[in-house]
Amino acid sequence: MYNRRNKIRKKSEKNIDIIGLFWYNRIVRMIEFMKRIVRDNINAKMSSSKAILIRGVRGCGKTDLANEYANSVLDMNDNNLVHIAYAKPDILLKTEKPVLIKDYGNAPEILDKIKEISYKNGDYILTNSYDLKEKEDSELSLIELRPLSLFESGDSNGKISLENLINNEIEVNGITTNLDYEKVAYCLCRGGFLANINKNRKELDKANNEYIKEIIEKDIVKIDGVKRNSELAYNLLKSYTNQISTLSSDRELIDETVNTYGKVCDKTIYNYVKQLKNLFIIEETKGWKVSFRNETTVRLSPKKFFVDPSIGTTLMNIKPEKLVMNFDLYTKLFKNLVYRDLNVYASTFGGRVDYYQDRYDLKSDFVIHLENDETALVEVQLSDHDIEESIKNLLKIKKLINKEKSEEKDPKAMIIITAGTEAYKTQDGIYVVPIGCLKN
Repeated sequence: MYNRRNKIRKKSEKNIDIIGLFWYNRIVRMIEFMKRIVRDNINAKMSSSKAILIRGVRGCGKTDLANEYANSVLDMNDNNLVHIAYAKPDILLKTEKPVLIKDYGNAPEILDKIKEISYKNGDYILTNSYDLKEKEDSELSLIELRPLSLFESGDSNGKISLENLINNEIEVNGITTNLDYEKVAYCLCRGGFLANINKNRKELDKANNEYIKEIIEKDIVKIDGVKRNSELAYNLLKSYTNQISTLSSDRELIDETVNTYGKVCDKTIYNYVKQLKNLFIIEETKGWKVSFRNETTVRLSPKKFFVDPSIGTTLMNIKPEKLVMNFDLYTKLFKNLVYRDLNVYASTFGGRVDYYQDRYDLKSDFVIHLENDETALVEVQLSDHDIEESIKNLLKIKKLINKEKSEEKDPKAMIIITAGTEAYKTQDGIYVVPIGCLKN
């Protein structure tokens, strides 16, 4: 077991006095409170791979997580180490193992050197905040890290496992949560970035604005050394907020950006979009390509999301108390929140998330694909008033698959995720589950 937490805890307990026991236990619970779901995956890959790469958006907790496994650290934000990495990487790689190489993308050639030399499994842990299109192979395992889900941040009570739900192995009727409509809005605006979880409102506003500033002024240049216009990057991101959780076209995004920023060629905007994707700030998921016997045109256009919905609320300068009064906007951002959490939870059992929508606008907000080619359909609703509409949608899709399928299996589960407080199962076998009850 590479995780050293238990060892550290036992050592600390020996040195603690009775007076400090209460506060010590509170700190331990807080650490365990924000347990990263991905840890089991890291433990497995540390045992089977020579090196692992933890990559994800700035601020999602890569370094904190990797530090738990490392005995030494090489921070490649240090220009001195970068120069040594290019001149004589062997010197750096002789450090105590396991070694964390933080932000290795500042000297990417060091990865080639690691693959050349002989070492034990788990000796090298790399992190990076932008996508260098690394490929997983026998020597390198990839770990995709996202901002904290609501369960990881301690906001969801985790009484309902998504995996158990999909496998119909849990009774949900009567399970409740304290995370209601207004509290979900606060969690959405706060976001899942590790450093923000325990900040007060004033600190949060400042931190979130500084985060956007770092992205548009530094990171989008640092990624490839090309100087870019921070004002254009800001206007592009702000235009993107109006496109999230929708199938809007790139043309709409370009036109809105031009309207707010001014004349700029399409090629430039596409380049900015590409780099923001490489920084894991924005992302897209394509539609489920279902094979039907009869022609049913399925929409495959990418659906747009932020890696964390707080990026959108920061750009719009909208606070929780205003968000709860704007139902349409709250719905779009809530779907972005659900998208984030579903990706975190489903990744632990090999799940992949996309969506279904056809030319008749029959839709499922999300589809979770399992490793055995089975699926779970997921609809998202803020209001109990609209749950009946989602039930009808899900049953229609199931009927369509039954009637016209050629290769697809029946959905293994149908789920409606809400911002409500109580879970239940309908007579049709559809689970209605609050986001504040979910875990992996």
